[in-house]
Amino acid sequence: MNQAELSKELRRRYDSAKRSQVILEIDLFGIDFGEVIRNNGFSIKTIVSKAGIQPSYITEVSKGVKLSEYVIRKKEK
Repeated sequence: MNQAELSKELRRRYDSAKRSQVILEIDLFGIDFGEVIRNNGFSIKTIVSKAGIQPSYITEVSKGVKLSEYVIRKKEK
């Protein structure tokens, strides 16, 4: 997966999230794709920018990427 595809996925999750769960979805994006982002040296700033969402969400994606080293996501319901 490249940065453009990651940006599209981030935007998709942002758009489909309930208003009260936007930050949760952004954190989960970082958890789900943290390994890909780290292993390829992708820029979180670039991914967020290309997704067309607020720059303040860089912090949330970064948080998810860091958490991805320590957590395993449960299966979705």
